[in-house]
Amino acid sequence: MGLARWPADRPAYEADLAKASRSLGEEAFNAAWAEGAALGVGEAVAYASRARGERKRPSSGWASLTPTELEVVKLVAQGLTNPAIGERLFIGRGTVKTHLAHVFTKLALGTRSELAAEVTRHGL
Repeated sequence: MGLARWPADRPAYEADLAKASRSLGEEAFNAAWAEGAALGVGEAVAYASRARGERKRPSSGWASLTPTELEVVKLVAQGLTNPAIGERLFIGRGTVKTHLAHVFTKLALGTRSELAAEVTRHGL
């Protein structure tokens, strides 16, 4: 097909962009656009793959962690703060806090330092 035909419905695409810009405000829209444009293909795929759906994993232990929870865990082990993790994963700091609460419950841990030690022990 080639890029010349993408997007197939150019007027609808332009209308959607204009609506997003109005909703966010021009400055926030431009910042979000730049963040998206800076993503590598793998990062963009990971971001888009965070869809909701049926989960077929255990309810506790390392195997119970979602892909996003695992990313949060790895970033905690690197010493990043919740706001820094949120920026890295394009999620809010409150969402990071929620992921960590789930991780702590699933792994029966109470602190970030315990989590970091477990990450090292599991070779992540």
